[in-house]
Amino acid sequence: MRESALCKRSGSRPARTLAPMTRDGQYFGMDQTPTQATDTTWRSSGPIPDFGQWADHVAQSYTALTVRQSRSRDDLPRFAGSIAERHLAQATTLSQITAMPQDVRRRRGDIRSCPSESIFVNIQIAGSCKVSQAGMDTLQRPGSVMLLDARRPFSMQFDAPFRQLCLHLPLEGLSSKRQDITNSAGRILRRDDPGAGTLVRMATASGPIELTALIALLEEIYGATPDHRLSDDHLALILSHMKRHLADPDFGVESTARQFGISRRYIHRLFARTGTTFGKHLLATRLAAAHDRILAGEGCPVSQLAHDCGFRSASHFSNAYKTAYGTAPSLAVGQNH
Repeated sequence: MRESALCKRSGSRPARTLAPMTRDGQYFGMDQTPTQATDTTWRSSGPIPDFGQWADHVAQSYTALTVRQSRSRDDLPRFAGSIAERHLAQATTLSQITAMPQDVRRRRGDIRSCPSESIFVNIQIAGSCKVSQAGMDTLQRPGSVMLLDARRPFSMQFDAPFRQLCLHLPLEGLSSKRQDITNSAGRILRRDDPGAGTLVRMATASGPIELTALIALLEEIYGATPDHRLSDDHLALILSHMKRHLADPDFGVESTARQFGISRRYIHRLFARTGTTFGKHLLATRLAAAHDRILAGEGCPVSQLAHDCGFRSASHFSNAYKTAYGTAPSLAVGQNH
């Protein structure tokens, strides 16, 4: 079992051939990169002994890390991986890692040998990752965001092929909220968290990355004041309440305000902080619920789906569904039944 714990160093990356990685019979490789351009790309392929070169490069790309290959599996006989890295500003990089199973650790010895005043903001794109830091063990799934502090030990365990975006950001690039942000190390933002959705959209958008806006969002999410954290709690309660009342066509801002004893204006402010509105989020949630049922192959009539998801008419549901998913719900039902 090869491992590496090298300090990051500058220099060109050797180009190697990326062997196809498959999952469920589909290609799982770098052709799916969400970023428009990369400064450097490193790829590795070949039999298992080649893993040592990959481990060395992972450590060189970020900071001192100990990288080990997961226990070999019959269905994953070869190792392959790639890192596509974009330099955003000074020591700040946004990279996409696509690779086979492995364990990545930042041990106390790594920290002593190569201190790093930085954070990692990891966005899981495909596959999952078991993450541990600051006494918290979390399973990171696609669409979720995890913040890790490079000044403290952490571990990431990938048990299957995966793809992940990694924003490596020096603490000096943050504002006075840096202490609040690093106190959130090990905290995960689930895919249904409004902040996570906005962060993912910004990091995966085509075109230049707006680093200033990205950092501002991180500070808003992780460096929130007590008032903002209270607002997040209120929003979470409203979203949970919304999911429980999707089938009610009369559900809306008015009934929600009455339920929680708050004003409509306050509710609108909560949703404005996430870049959307109450009405848009409610519509998207209803459509997603219908879409999930269609994909599950229930074969439910469109009129019944519309009724169950809170739409007043089948025509309204059909038009909204086609706008969101590009096909009529009647066709989607037929294709998945």
